[in-house]
Parts: sequence; C-alpha cells; structure tokens
Amino acid sequence: MIDKLIRETRSFRSFEKVKISKKELEEVIEIARYSSSARNAQCIRYVLISNEEICSQVFPHTKWAGFINWNPTEEESPAAYILMLNEKKIGISEAMFNFDMGIASQNIMLKLRDMKYGGCLLGAYNKPVIKDLLEISDDYDLGILIAIGKPKETVEIIDTTSDTRYFRSNDIHYVPKLRRADLIIKNI
Repeated sequence: MIDKLIRETRSFRSFEKVKISKKELEEVIEIARYSSSARNAQCIRYVLISNEEICSQVFPHTKWAGFINWNPTEEESPAAYILMLNEKKIGISEAMFNFDMGIASQNIMLKLRDMKYGGCLLGAYNKPVIKDLLEISDDYDLGILIAIGKPKETVEIIDTTSDTRYFRSNDIHYVPKLRRADLIIKNI
C-alpha cells in the first residue's frame, strides 16, 4: 500500500475546480504534526488557505516549472495552499528548518494523495508579496508553499540513465527517474 501511494505522489501542476475545505486542510496538518523534527524542535507553523479570493491573489505570484516554459492557467489554479513557516523564536538553523520542512512536506503530499488530491511544492514564489498579502509577521521565515487541488493532468514516470529534466508532451507531464542500479554505488 505505501509503495503504491509513494508512486502516485507526484508534483501536480494543473487542477480541476474542486473546493477543499478548511477541515480537510486541518486533517492534513494533523498528519504533518507527527513528522520527525530535528532536535524535536517542531519549528514549523502553517498558514492554511482555502478562501477562493485569497487563492486567486496568491496564484499570480507563483512559478511552477523550472525546466520548462509553462505555468498553469488561472482556470487550472489550485483550490488551496499550505504555507510552511519557520517560527524564529525557536532558534532552529535554516538547515534544520529545511530538513524538517522536507520531512513534513513529503508527509503532507502523501496525505493529500491518500485523500485523492494532489499538490506541488513551490519554492519559487514572490515571498515579500505573499508575506504582505497573508499578513505574516516578522516572527516567521517563509518556507515552502504547497499548492493543492484535484489533479487535472497526467503525470508519468519514465526510466532514464542520465537526463532527469522533466518535460511536457501532449498534455502529459513526464518525470524521468534514475534506475535503481544507477543509484546504488555499493551493496555490501
């Protein structure tokens, strides 16, 4: 079961117009709170965004695909977002925050997929604009913005031996993955 869920958990970049409730986002955070944390500092805080008007204000300040010249249209935009924040007063380093954020964001993505939603982890967004828009105090550093919705696109995994750049063709998003044999340097 976990193998299937991991294989199905991809970065989805276009979504159908389906409402995601505040309660559903809270369910996602209920799972995320069980994530491992460096020194168990639990520095991550969350802003949950399901308000349609706020989502439409966030969307123009996001970038979606570094390897290709493509962004979803407004009609394909996410129904919700989760913004991950580092609570500064806890005093955790940026490296440890990034470590914690990686673990928590993967758990969030797995939970979303289990709920038949999909997400995309966005590091490329206009942080000063989003900080102002969401009225985030200086007590927090902004981290990953997770776009959430019901996936509209098909994402396919393909094997590769070298080129790992993803690409789109005929409305299918292809994600090359190195083969297991190319990843294992030694098996002692």
